[in-house]
Amino acid sequence: MRFGAVKECWSVAWALGQAELKAYDEPCESEAVAMCIGWLNQRSDTVLENPTLRPRSEIEGWTNTYLTVHWRLRQHRLAPSGHGPRQIDLADYVASAKWGPLTVANIALIDSDLSIGGTRIDPAAEDTFEQTCSIVRERHKALNWLRGDAPLYSAVRTPT
Repeated sequence: MRFGAVKECWSVAWALGQAELKAYDEPCESEAVAMCIGWLNQRSDTVLENPTLRPRSEIEGWTNTYLTVHWRLRQHRLAPSGHGPRQIDLADYVASAKWGPLTVANIALIDSDLSIGGTRIDPAAEDTFEQTCSIVRERHKALNWLRGDAPLYSAVRTPT
């Protein structure tokens, strides 16, 4: 696994029980990730000496949450070009979706749609939207890898 992007490493730190998973729209600090994993220490002095992952059910739950958020962000990106509504009732969509598994667990909603930085998705600032897309894409990939979707991190896909 490549550990270049902090956004994906936070998910790994969480899965190893060394950090709480940040909200999908909350960036991580590289120093905090390095400290909780112990990357600057000898491996024998870190959690990586005998790594143990959180229960599969927890990893699955968060993978489903990130799939839902990732889908909503991608769907919203298409909306300006006429491929869908700018605002949706996300909980209603999730309840009736024929694909997934999708969930609104651990997702902040405003007026029934995805919240980004405390604002509903459609009027969210472009830079906040783009930052959230980046965070979610990388964490979704990391969670899929932790779930076992592919042995190599670079081979993990995040279809939405």
